[in-house]
Amino acid sequence: MSESERHLEEAFSGESQASRKYLVFAQAADKEGHPQMARLLRAAAEAATVHAKMYQELLDRLGQSGETYPYYVCPVCGYISAREAPETCPVCGALDKVFEKID
Repeated sequence: MSESERHLEEAFSGESQASRKYLVFAQAADKEGHPQMARLLRAAAEAATVHAKMYQELLDRLGQSGETYPYYVCPVCGYISAREAPETCPVCGALDKVFEKID
């Protein structure tokens, strides 16, 4: 296994675990009467899930050459979009104009 593969697998594992932890924390926040905190934690869980899926996609593409394109990151929740920013973030609803372009 290459070093890049190892790093991607570690990142996938970390994001997957973070997603599950955020959901547990959200349940606790709901139970303790903090609904807004619970919503934010569920949004963070969704963002971590998106990141975990992205790391899996990167593992599948490792070693392949192809087109290059920018990524756009939502500064509110961390959602990442390839090629162009979505009109609104599918995770948190932020508008495309706030997305940060990563070349």
